[in-house]
Amino acid sequence: MSIVCVRTSAADIVPQMFPSLILWNIDMPAQPLSSPVAAGDVIAIPLQSGEIAAWRLSDRSPAWTAKLPIQGPLASANDRIIVQTKDSIVALAAATGKPVWTVTVGSLTAPILARGGWVVVATAEELTAFRLTDGAKLWGQSFGQIERRPSIEGDRLYVPIADGRLLALDLESGILRWTRQLGGPPTEALAFADRVYLGAGSNFFCLRTRDGVIDWRWTIGTPLVGLPAADAENVYMTAMDNLLRALDRVSGNGRWKADLGHRPESGPVVIGSTVAVPGRAAGIRGFDTKTGRPAVRLALPDQMIVQPIFFTGPEGRQLVAAVTANLKGENRLTLAGSVTPFMPIAPLMTLPGTALKTLTQTSPAKKPGQ
Repeated sequence: MSIVCVRTSAADIVPQMFPSLILWNIDMPAQPLSSPVAAGDVIAIPLQSGEIAAWRLSDRSPAWTAKLPIQGPLASANDRIIVQTKDSIVALAAATGKPVWTVTVGSLTAPILARGGWVVVATAEELTAFRLTDGAKLWGQSFGQIERRPSIEGDRLYVPIADGRLLALDLESGILRWTRQLGGPPTEALAFADRVYLGAGSNFFCLRTRDGVIDWRWTIGTPLVGLPAADAENVYMTAMDNLLRALDRVSGNGRWKADLGHRPESGPVVIGSTVAVPGRAAGIRGFDTKTGRPAVRLALPDQMIVQPIFFTGPEGRQLVAAVTANLKGENRLTLAGSVTPFMPIAPLMTLPGTALKTLTQTSPAKKPGQ
């Protein structure tokens, strides 16, 4: 019989962690215009001074600055940072801040969507898709006024229309696959597995991705805020009543609700077994996804003045970048991270850790005459 001893560590048994450990703080040269974005090894922030400033994640050193007439929030995907100017979108190389391409589009009516190899923008006349690498126009379609950012999942593009419709388009061609009237201006849509979740007016909807049929709805009684979030069990959403709600993702049954203690300005963010809804506070609270009880808190030096961003760093670590300001008007960028790198949850196929030594048990020697 062989006995194997195994040494384990926290990283072996904790698959992912909420970013509650402050890694560094830096003073910013001006007040931010909107939230940061992350791309490659940099965090970039549009400033009210008319510049975009970028710092390296690895050592918080200045990476570059770029002077542009910024007109809206930045977007990022892969190694590109997308900037909205008065009548154009400009793609910058994340590593250098140098322009890679510029496309004239007119005045935008919704935030830019950048994901994978796509950049999607909405103007008063048209919804247009461009290739991220070189800015080539791939298609354009007219559907009506778009005021919320579209979303991509798989080969579909989901587009909220201000007149109360949600559209599902073929991402490659822009061809309409289905449309659904929801009775009020919709929020951003979250496509997760075989369903789409979004708010419209004071109702929260679950639609089937294949045909747009409404599977269930939940009436809140107050307008919903931001993009929902989901995991394998629940879908999470926030509303103007300052509550975070968890509903069963399939049936729509209520699981729990929690008082945020502040007015939400964006939707929830799920990281492992924690869900958070940042607001203009001096910290970010994370709630347990199963019970809704407060689970962890990231303490910040001062109150946040724009929405933070959650993202996965180059080494797989869960990170959050937040901008705060004090009563003196001093602005600070804080980067916080998880204690351990992100590890996706998967069935345990082998024992974690390192084998130390194999001990072999032998039978005792027989005495003479036995």
